[in-house]
Amino acid sequence: MRRLRSGDCTIEGVAQGLSLTPRTFQRRLSRYNYSFRKLLDGVRVELAQTMLRNSSASMSEISASLAYAELSVLSRSFKRNTGLSPSVWRVSACG
Repeated sequence: MRRLRSGDCTIEGVAQGLSLTPRTFQRRLSRYNYSFRKLLDGVRVELAQTMLRNSSASMSEISASLAYAELSVLSRSFKRNTGLSPSVWRVSACG
């Protein structure tokens, strides 16, 4: 998560960590109809779900910790991936 906060989570950095060139990494992702942006978005939503379920952090704190430019960007991304807003998801997940 530290890499997300620092803005260091790039295709170049991830590809290097996998000992691939960025282009090779892109090609391999595209074989499965994925892109780096889609992968990053999914990871961010999974991390947001974990934070919503296991902490009392505010939506603004979660948004900042996942390096979203604004809270509204987190909300749109979360809803696109889960069908629910983060606050509604938190209520349903925490009962």
